[in-house]
Amino acid sequence: MFYGEFDPLQKKLCYCNAGHNYPLVVHEDGDVEFLITGGLILGAFAEAEYEVGEITLRKNDTLFFYSDGLTENFNANDEEFGEKRLLNLLLENRTLGAEDLIGKAIREVADFSGGRPPLDDFTIVVLKLR
Repeated sequence: MFYGEFDPLQKKLCYCNAGHNYPLVVHEDGDVEFLITGGLILGAFAEAEYEVGEITLRKNDTLFFYSDGLTENFNANDEEFGEKRLLNLLLENRTLGAEDLIGKAIREVADFSGGRPPLDDFTIVVLKLR
């Protein structure tokens, strides 16, 4: 689970990542930050403690949230799409709007998989700071 609160006046995102894939913040200049602060999977351990992270966002930043089904798609050679390919896709397409980036990611994974059915469903949420 990932929880976040965004303050649009200060452009600050406070968040807690409870065992979810690390969302990515892709800055316009190509710098990338992973939203890793948080803790273990929510509800798995009664004694788990969680930290809150904070990031200041900039104009044209892209926040990319996804579930593991996206990166765990395989091609005919049993190669996983993986996080490295995802990161390259995001960097190469960081100027796209949110809707176009989602479409591009879905097409890239489908092309990579070559028609091989996915093992899991996936979710993508993209936020673009204007």
